[in-house]
Amino acid sequence: MNFDEKNAVIASLWIEFRKDEDFADFMTHNDLGCPLAYMYQEKLITELSDQGIGMITETFNNFMKLMDVTEEDVDAVLPDKNLGAIMVFSFHKRQAAREKAEKNTILSVHNSSSKPISFDTENPNRGDKFSHYAHAFNAIMGTKYFSLEQISEYGAKHGEELLKSAGLGDPQALLTVATIYCTQEKEYSSAYSVAKSALDKAKAAGLDLGPYWFGYGFALEQVEEFDQAIHAHETALELGFGAAAFNYGRLMMAHSLDLGSAVRVWKIGRDEYCDYVCKEMLDDLQTTPGVYTATIPNPDGSSEILTASDNPGGLGTFK
Repeated sequence: MNFDEKNAVIASLWIEFRKDEDFADFMTHNDLGCPLAYMYQEKLITELSDQGIGMITETFNNFMKLMDVTEEDVDAVLPDKNLGAIMVFSFHKRQAAREKAEKNTILSVHNSSSKPISFDTENPNRGDKFSHYAHAFNAIMGTKYFSLEQISEYGAKHGEELLKSAGLGDPQALLTVATIYCTQEKEYSSAYSVAKSALDKAKAAGLDLGPYWFGYGFALEQVEEFDQAIHAHETALELGFGAAAFNYGRLMMAHSLDLGSAVRVWKIGRDEYCDYVCKEMLDDLQTTPGVYTATIPNPDGSSEILTASDNPGGLGTFK
């Protein structure tokens, strides 16, 4: 690119984005080069010193770094060397890089593990996650009562095939991989990224989104984005994915401290979808007919005792 082309890019940038919050830091650090380029472009000044040329050139180089674009990219790909063309090219370049990174994440997490699954059933800090994880896997895979040992065997047998399909963007494979990352590999950040990709690709393909919202919600739980997870499970249940009732109710109880809503949701899972985990949860928490009690531990070692009761006005929660 010649100097006039570079100057025109910075002049346009100054006019169109000088008050844009996304460019606030850039404008602050290039507060001389940007307006100088504009004035030269509009012929408010007719001649630049070597120092002025250097200042505008430096500002242009800073902009290209911000866009993650090189002059070689522009010269090789763009027939029009203007601001709009560079920004569109930058967007597509970054999008391609994100998709490549996502694919590499799927492969690298798997390859870094000496064995496909290493679920620690002896960890005393796991709490009730044993049934929680197994339930999620069975729900997404459409299986019935896979134990964690059977899930481990499944991952070992089908791991390479799943990773290949996921790397090609298959929504079901991505969803399964995300679930395995949560239940077995404990790669929760990767699980969130892959589950989000699975949901996006399922939307684009026009698939039934119930299981994908559930898988996304399950991954959100693992990175402790509980409000978003509640919304995801609620959406999955509204779309007819009954297995989401257990997780949805579980979060309403443990995170929102709303046992009444949790019991209502579990009853939907039990009565409308014959979900055995919802039935077991209701049976465990029912202390007397129509009365449910749960103890929720707090980080400081104390606990909340929640009680919900069937009554003509519906279920409510009492602490």
